[in-house]
Amino acid sequence: MQPYPPHFRAFLDDSRGAIAVIFGIILIVLSLTTGLSLDAARISNVSSRVQAALDAAALAGAKSMDLDGATTASVAEMSESVFKAHLPGDEVNGADLSDFTASTDWNSHTVVARVNVSMQSVFGAIWNGSSNLEFAPESTASFRSMKLELALVVDLTGSMCDVAPAVTDPPCTSGAKLDALKSAAKDMVDTLFTANPA
Repeated sequence: MQPYPPHFRAFLDDSRGAIAVIFGIILIVLSLTTGLSLDAARISNVSSRVQAALDAAALAGAKSMDLDGATTASVAEMSESVFKAHLPGDEVNGADLSDFTASTDWNSHTVVARVNVSMQSVFGAIWNGSSNLEFAPESTASFRSMKLELALVVDLTGSMCDVAPAVTDPPCTSGAKLDALKSAAKDMVDTLFTANPA
């Protein structure tokens, strides 16, 4: 007694069309792999650009917390304006950006900048018809400026005068060395205030 009917055995033994089946399977695998590779490249590109903008926004917000009269609203506004300056518009390489937020912690002088990113997925569209990839990157920055007091100790002895005064004479108030000292002190103060006007 044969385990299979004769026509079924003939079907199993017939190898015609096998290449078409194998090609179809390989085509599906290649399509999914290509879609996954494209998605990975696009996500990496978008993530790096968005993360750089979030880093700048969080740091700008944290720095603005040191300004006189800073409020939670002004810090959030500063962070958002810097973020938009780095990424003008609501779209980056086909990815939609929405719901930017900047959360502040006044105790630690910390700002957390966050945004929602949504982009079309090639892999998802091929695999199950789902065409959206969504993620929400964020960046945390903390900044607290140090308040320093600077004192200058200058030499006003007779050696700074063009002509050394007598013992009973008052100390000199001008001369090449004293003028150079005054100029150097002024340049230092101007440089410090230019670097940090606060």
